[in-house]
Amino acid sequence: MDFRKRLARPFDQIEVELMMSAASIRKTTKNDVAWFVRPLRATDAKIWERLRCELWPDGQEDHAGEIATFFAGTAAEPDAVLIAESSEG
Repeated sequence: MDFRKRLARPFDQIEVELMMSAASIRKTTKNDVAWFVRPLRATDAKIWERLRCELWPDGQEDHAGEIATFFAGTAAEPDAVLIAESSEG
């Protein structure tokens, strides 16, 4: 299926498919920590802002507003944000 058609579907359906895909490709490290990829949630906003500040310190004053715009659904980009999360949180 075309990527753009997949994004046109309801987000909940996409999230379930991504979670199922992530579950099927989980990997473990030497410490038996499982990693999986999932769509970013609004509850992850502070984590995403902290990461963006580490990556782009010159734009710190813009990050919170851009993140709010993303979650409001009015951002021109990015279309989606994924986050890697370990089984340890």
